[in-house]
Amino acid sequence: MNMIRFVKNQDYEGWKKLYLQYGEFYQVPMTHEGLSKVWNWLHDSSHEMEGWFMKRPAGSWVLPTSGGCPIP
Repeated sequence: MNMIRFVKNQDYEGWKKLYLQYGEFYQVPMTHEGLSKVWNWLHDSSHEMEGWFMKRPAGSWVLPTSGGCPIP
């Protein structure tokens, strides 16, 4: 059964892996500072960006975020 929820601190490594792959695909360099900034946005209830996490029986993926803002 699939479960969808907001990202939690324990999701960081899975999110980071996918976010770095996103950067590679779009040929956008990712920095530690940029990763930290976006991750913090996902946990800031006053920020427009939200992160969702979906866990499936075969594995786990972070779903696209919602909200519009430039990504560092």
